[in-house]
Formats: sequence, structure tokens, C-alpha cells
Amino acid sequence: MDRAPMVSRRSAKKPRWSILSRQVVVVVPTYTAAAHIIEDSELTGLITAGHAAQVAALSGAHVHQIPAELPTLPLSQAWRVRHDLDGAHQWLRAQVAAVLRADRRADGGADDAIES
Repeated sequence: MDRAPMVSRRSAKKPRWSILSRQVVVVVPTYTAAAHIIEDSELTGLITAGHAAQVAALSGAHVHQIPAELPTLPLSQAWRVRHDLDGAHQWLRAQVAAVLRADRRADGGADDAIES
């Protein structure tokens, strides 16, 4: 498993941790929300490598590798049963799955965790 990046507004020097511990102060539903919180505070957060690079480029945040192995998270799509046989909907689901698989491979993860 690859290590996930951590984005920090703090110094680009060595991250401020000597032992692994955490204090969760906020949980958000999206990487974008996490990026906004990181950008406007002294907090750190876990986001995907691709998203971390974009956040760092746009905000000046610093990216650090997490000093621990993290599991790959499964991603799933859900839709109403009535759309199962809809050709346009099948095409859209396939496109979304392909993008997610490509993104997962770019981050060094296995694309078999993408369920369509």
C-alpha cells in the first residue's frame, strides 16, 4: 500500500510529529471541503495525492507523506433500479468508473476497489 499525502499550511520543513497520534477536530464529506479547511487554518488533513498536489499548487500548502500504511478505500456508485437498463445511464456510469480507476492508478492504488 502506498502512503497517503498529508497537506499542511505549516512549514515545508519536517512535519510536527514525533509519534503517531491525532486529535480529530472536524470530519467533512469531501476532499474539497477538507482542502478549504486546511487552506484557512493551521490544521492538517488527509486527502488523495492528486487532490493534495492541486491544493498545494493553488494555496501554497505543503504536502507530506503520512508515516503509516493506510488501506485502500473502496469507491462505489449507486443509482435507482429504473436506470439499470438505460443506455445513457450505463454509459455515464462507465465513464465515471473509468475516471475513478485512472485516478486510483495515478495515486498508486489498485483500481479493483472501484465498483460500478
